[in-house]
Amino acid sequence: MVVTDLETQEEVEVGVLRASISPKSISKDKLPSRAQVEKELEKNYHKALAAQTKKFGFDEPPAMFLGGFGNKILDQVRNLVCKNVTGEMEPDDVVTMIIEALTTIIPGGFLMKPVVKLVTKFILGQGIVAFCSVSQDKKEN
Repeated sequence: MVVTDLETQEEVEVGVLRASISPKSISKDKLPSRAQVEKELEKNYHKALAAQTKKFGFDEPPAMFLGGFGNKILDQVRNLVCKNVTGEMEPDDVVTMIIEALTTIIPGGFLMKPVVKLVTKFILGQGIVAFCSVSQDKKEN
């Protein structure tokens, strides 16, 4: 699978992007807040939509999203990632699943590496089981 680095406009293999995001380098101190992750996901979405619009030959994307939907993006990441989590997963596998989920959600697969790193730190920093248990809590209620 190939994604487009939104900052460089270059296509990057998922494996190359995953290799640049080392789960071992993610410390549990100074974890980003959910609000910070949602805000950055929303920015990535808007920038990706603008890039996708230009790719199709238009000057500006339609102004249909005003904001406040970063939580929905993170919920979609949770849905896509957590349905495939197993007890034997390596952190690198989880990073790949995060990238693939974001590629599915973000228009044109235009990803910003700092946002991917932030989301990865948020998820792995709290632990994939804790991240996914929120999904289970929602299903049970």
